[in-house]
Amino acid sequence: MTDRPHRGRPPRYRVVVHELRDGRQTTIMDASANGFIAAAASIRDGEMQVALGDGGDYELKAHIALFIAGQYDDGPGSSAPTR
Repeated sequence: MTDRPHRGRPPRYRVVVHELRDGRQTTIMDASANGFIAAAASIRDGEMQVALGDGGDYELKAHIALFIAGQYDDGPGSSAPTR
């Protein structure tokens, strides 16, 4: 994950997430912003396969990462909000 040099106005990003279930597609998230961090993972045969993507300024991504980590501070089964 590297920062890309930018000229002019900083880019905006659109992140769209769909849930695919029983042949149906449901939009879970559709957001535009100045930065993003996205991860998708599956566990197959005891091995996790992960796809990661990010965009935006380093400082903004650091704040996003801290926010995400804070959502999961108490671990599974906690009452911490996830959205």
